[in-house]
Amino acid sequence: MKQYCENALAVARYLEKSGYVEHVNYPGLESDEDYSLAKKYLKVCR
Repeated sequence: MKQYCENALAVARYLEKSGYVEHVNYPGLESDEDYSLAKKYLKVCR
């Protein structure tokens, strides 16, 4: 599960930087509005 979370975060960061993607909705990103909730409740992906 840890590797899955690391891979998903890497993809989300890549897409966030891409000029072809308008918005990335992934709570593991610091820029996501639900990041604080994800940190609190999704302890598996830390």
